[in-house]
Amino acid sequence: MNTTIKGLGALLATVTMLTAASPAFAAEVGTKQDTNTQVEVTDNIDDKDKDKPGTNTDLQLVQVPSQFNFKTKLQSSNEYSIDGKNEGTNKDYVVFTNSTKQKWSVKSVVNPEMTDPTKNKKVDVTGLSFKVGAKAIDAKTGAIVMDSLTNPIGQDGKATASLDSLQIKVTPKAGSKIELGDKYTGTMSSTLYDTEDAQ
Repeated sequence: MNTTIKGLGALLATVTMLTAASPAFAAEVGTKQDTNTQVEVTDNIDDKDKDKPGTNTDLQLVQVPSQFNFKTKLQSSNEYSIDGKNEGTNKDYVVFTNSTKQKWSVKSVVNPEMTDPTKNKKVDVTGLSFKVGAKAIDAKTGAIVMDSLTNPIGQDGKATASLDSLQIKVTPKAGSKIELGDKYTGTMSSTLYDTEDAQ
């Protein structure tokens, strides 16, 4: 009887010692490891001909001057030359492209008529001259205001040109005349071309 109990006690002691010596494996939930990532911004140029833009070239006219205001006093001549002020929220032309090899140009044209809607009167726009940076332009129907040759694309893919001054010439319609209180409104349209000569 005593021998059995002693043997059982030795067995329990052995099991206890083995259990205490076994290593404990803790759960690793929530641990993190990082993977390195890298973004490289490249010029969109042709793989074979480096002087040409690549495929799917993005070319956009992002912004044009939003408002030019003109004021004049009555004149004895029928043709009024009126200087305007660039007073809109957006004052610059902005072009975007993702290829430094993309050719482009922007041409601005003034609508040939301006209207006073309250008096139902119109005047003809017979002349247009403006200054973009150091370049003075005189044209009746419009002209190129910026292009890829004189306005290189920056590191952000954008080219900017400021329309510093604008002068229009207006004449009244036949049988009409310009009078005090007249308020004529019109538009100047700008078009983006994928050539340097707006053709």
